[in-house]
Amino acid sequence: MLNVNNEINKIIKIEGGFVDHPNDKGGATNYGITTKTYARFLGVDSDYIYLAHLIKCMPKSTAFLIYKQNYYYDTGVDLMPSKLQAQIMDICINSGSNRAYKLLQQAINRVGGSGLVLDGKFGAKSWAALDLIGSKLTKINNSMCDCRIVFYNGLASIDKSQQVFLKGWLNRAEKFRV
Repeated sequence: MLNVNNEINKIIKIEGGFVDHPNDKGGATNYGITTKTYARFLGVDSDYIYLAHLIKCMPKSTAFLIYKQNYYYDTGVDLMPSKLQAQIMDICINSGSNRAYKLLQQAINRVGGSGLVLDGKFGAKSWAALDLIGSKLTKINNSMCDCRIVFYNGLASIDKSQQVFLKGWLNRAEKFRV
């Protein structure tokens, strides 16, 4: 069973504190939480004048709460097999839940030849395909790593400004390989 609290603490450690890299399309972040995500959490408009200051002061405990609610429960990661949860949650955080489930669907197709449509919606067909090959969770997990690496390489080749993040993205994906 996944210890979600430990996983979130690992992610917060990887993400670090306040960063405002000019090439980061998410803008300023603190513990990996973007100003847009923080604005939603606070219930304010993302153009709120003091948001840039507020994100710098956001406590780690708030980031923890946002990760647990927004990227574990709200995305349905808690319903996934425990062997896949950590990586799916990490992809949700790093690339969005739609991308996370597209990569999972792609991995299921690679391992089980399921022919799922890569729509990022994990519905009845995706669940059925996962159930059919549920004994191959390690292969699915590692295939997700491979799919993730292809995705990140594609991002960096399409948009050269993102190449500065490529090594970190690839290392992050490899940490989930079993």
